[in-house]
Amino acid sequence: MQLKVIIGIIAGLLTSFAFLPQLVTSFRHRTPTQIGVTTILVFMLSQLLWSIYGILEKDVILTIFTMGGLVMYFALLCTKFMFTDTNKSYD
Repeated sequence: MQLKVIIGIIAGLLTSFAFLPQLVTSFRHRTPTQIGVTTILVFMLSQLLWSIYGILEKDVILTIFTMGGLVMYFALLCTKFMFTDTNKSYD
């Protein structure tokens, strides 16, 4: 395997799944992430654009990792809405 392919795979793993620990914590503790909705949406847009670029360039590694990252960011966005009401006190 070429060095540039190995570097691409490592970079794809790191950048696409950088927020995975936050996602796991949000689901484990059933608390909304502290990351803002706007930030998550910007990351989702960037992943979508990189995915499109990967498809146009026929770059399978780039496309796979950016689509995986897009799914992960969508799940993170869902935690903002799923767990927000569960932590409110109704006194």
